[in-house]
Amino acid sequence: MKKIVFMVLLTIITTLGCLSASANQLGMERVEEEYHGAAKAISIATDSKGNVALYFDDDVINIYHPDGSFFYGLKMDVDSYVCDFDSEDNLIVFATRTDYIYYFNSKGECVKQVYKDNFMDPGALDKYYRERMSLREIDEDGFQYILEASYGKTKLIQQMDDGSERVLYETEGSTVIGKTIFGGVIAILFISLFGLGIFQVYRFYKNSRNKKDSADIFSR
Repeated sequence: MKKIVFMVLLTIITTLGCLSASANQLGMERVEEEYHGAAKAISIATDSKGNVALYFDDDVINIYHPDGSFFYGLKMDVDSYVCDFDSEDNLIVFATRTDYIYYFNSKGECVKQVYKDNFMDPGALDKYYRERMSLREIDEDGFQYILEASYGKTKLIQQMDDGSERVLYETEGSTVIGKTIFGGVIAILFISLFGLGIFQVYRFYKNSRNKKDSADIFSR
């Protein structure tokens, strides 16, 4: 009897250990400060209570209450991902370079993981992933969440049935300007280096031709 109990406990501990180890691949942690930065928003997701998750391509997620106040944030370390919520309001993370789909509670704790092939067949999962990536509007009871995302600027709007709006998140103007300037500087450097490269090739070609012409003259 003791041996059976020991084996059961060992199985449970091993399972929890594997769950923790796999989930730690994402490096998920809860943060209490709302993210405001230059990262581009990927998409949005809502839970059964109307809370909305706004997630960015630098692996940061802001979650807001339906009244517009900031709820909590999550930060992780993945290459590419999309999010959703399950029926128990756990945040589901679909990361492209992992074999599992992870479920996190509001504390940032992994409560479940499901092998991707057991969650959905590969073809359907790929379609679902693309749909989540392009999702920009979600209807809720009495209002709608609208995500406006472009280069350097993100805006999450909550629109009521009467047409009134509340902005839950908006990229700060200084951040947009900073990112635009940075992008411009990078573009100028790239063009300059590209032009310098062409000039060096042209000069090398010209010098080679001159040397060849000189050699032809002396050989006559």
